Amino acid sequence: MTQMIAERINEIRKNKNVSVQTIVDNGISKSKYFAFIRGERDLAISDLQILMDVLTISFAELVVDTDVVQAPFTLNLLRARDLTLTELEVYQKALWEKYQRTQLVAYYQYNLAFQYLIAHKQEVDCKPFVTAIYEELKDYQLFTFFEIQLFSIIADKLTLKRFYRMYEIFTKSIGIFAGYMPMPIYLTILRIHYYALVHLMRPTLKSLPTMLFVLDAIINQPARPSNVELFMLRQFAKMLKSYYIENSPAAERQFAEWVAVAVKRGSQEVKMTYDTMSFPGLWQALTMKRHHMKHDAPSMFSTTYDELPKAEMAASFGVALRYLIKGKHINSSELTQYGVTRSKLYRIMHQEVAIRLEDLFDMMKYLRLLPADLTVFFQVNPNSKAKNRFAAFDVNPYDYQTVAEQALAEYGRTGNHADYETALEFQIYVNQQLSDFDPTSIIQIDLAKTITDYLLHLDEWHEAEHRLVTYSFVDLDDVELIIKRLGIADEYMHNRQVFRAPISSILNNAEFVLLKYLLEDNREAFDRILKIAEGEVQRDPRIFAFATWRWRLDVYRVYQMFFDYPEVGLAAFEDFVCDYQRLTGNQLFKNERNFIADTLRHHFNLVNGIDQTQNDSLDE
Repeated sequence: MTQMIAERINEIRKNKNVSVQTIVDNGISKSKYFAFIRGERDLAISDLQILMDVLTISFAELVVDTDVVQAPFTLNLLRARDLTLTELEVYQKALWEKYQRTQLVAYYQYNLAFQYLIAHKQEVDCKPFVTAIYEELKDYQLFTFFEIQLFSIIADKLTLKRFYRMYEIFTKSIGIFAGYMPMPIYLTILRIHYYALVHLMRPTLKSLPTMLFVLDAIINQPARPSNVELFMLRQFAKMLKSYYIENSPAAERQFAEWVAVAVKRGSQEVKMTYDTMSFPGLWQALTMKRHHMKHDAPSMFSTTYDELPKAEMAASFGVALRYLIKGKHINSSELTQYGVTRSKLYRIMHQEVAIRLEDLFDMMKYLRLLPADLTVFFQVNPNSKAKNRFAAFDVNPYDYQTVAEQALAEYGRTGNHADYETALEFQIYVNQQLSDFDPTSIIQIDLAKTITDYLLHLDEWHEAEHRLVTYSFVDLDDVELIIKRLGIADEYMHNRQVFRAPISSILNNAEFVLLKYLLEDNREAFDRILKIAEGEVQRDPRIFAFATWRWRLDVYRVYQMFFDYPEVGLAAFEDFVCDYQRLTGNQLFKNERNFIADTLRHHFNLVNGIDQTQNDSLDE
């Protein structure tokens, strides 16, 4: 297993043209590196962090690429419902045999999950397995994604009291994933919040403090700019909270306006993996309870949301390990049973010894961790170079230039690719501010050429590189070359499960080049690229369940209007920006789109834009 990781790391190093000297310059000696590659010595967690940064790869990408973590530890349990009964039974039998052999709790809990899925598939009584999973998790103080998955599959089958006991632990834990949310986590979080609202509809629930806890948990749910459905759900919760504690008629009017926009944008319903969340239906059912809710009724939660201690990922592996062991009630005798002595555990916690990769993968089993869980740790670690890139939306726009300059200076010192890519990414943001998002400006084209040269110098890309690909198309003039590059970019997206959002590479990468052709008045080239983007609907229909990608294609079609009717196109574009802001409250998106609107307005000599009344409504 370790050898597979070592070989893969060395392969990535070669594919990304990272010299061994660069690795040495970042803190790993040449002898240590080659001894690791040959399988002759251990690798410390801190060394793995360095290698992942230099190679600009996440932990999840690395282990999924190498297949060293086997299913079900790489399986999305919501998607597991699509497996046939025979496939489910094969998994369940194998998990039970592994549990009998190893006594690892992870295998036992996954075995229960598959027993539940089998019963669900057979349409027989699932209650014994729902109860068993609940009993396993009810006393935890912390859920990682491992437990969140287990919770999500039984969320609709739990009693009111049991659901909210689990929901409180979930709410306490979810901040861990603020900067990293691939598709399985995103959908799982969405489903759990949805059922938190569904359970509020039960006639027996009349506690206003319980409802306010749920609404506050949703309002404060971390989300990335691309998590449109979560942003909409947060806006919905804000309006519902206003309905209950502030001005009901005003909140009703606000919701009516909001849902009218949602209907116009085809997003009044959110289709999740197996559930459909209807905003009008939720509103009607939950507002009807207003006169039945009691302010002084006891809450189903142990405290208020504001006073709930929120989980934060620890600053070191040792501290995180202590936190996980305590949060999941893993006692020393259980660890000893797995061959982890107290002295070894102490040394690992204090990082006095190198942690073998074999030990790390064993830890995933006895600490009940998934690749996504460890990816979070590596990215929030203070020594990680990925911090700014993976949480760029949290950086103040006034600091973009500073971040870019500091990263470039650090790259000059160490040659670390992570620093260089951070510098390039933040320079993109700076250039957008300087040139109003005009992809034909000299500063944009020069930076695009730099990025293109860098990316084509690599024989392998990961998510870090895909954050740069879109911009790189600005410097290309040959439409055939652009089509070829779009195909190349899409091929690199071979495993979408480990990315933080459901990404269509072609849809994502087409925007800059479409804008470029629009500003160059090249209708033929524009239409060819748009046709490729529209082809994604047939090629990958699953992604169009997400508003992010439906709306992106809608915007591309709006750009097309500018060729014949620029005034109509601008009005449609500004209308879209207004609608997006109303539905999501996402100020970052509004700012980005205003750059584009200003560029188009100037290019087509259009004077009218969003009027002041609309601006005022956007900023409410």
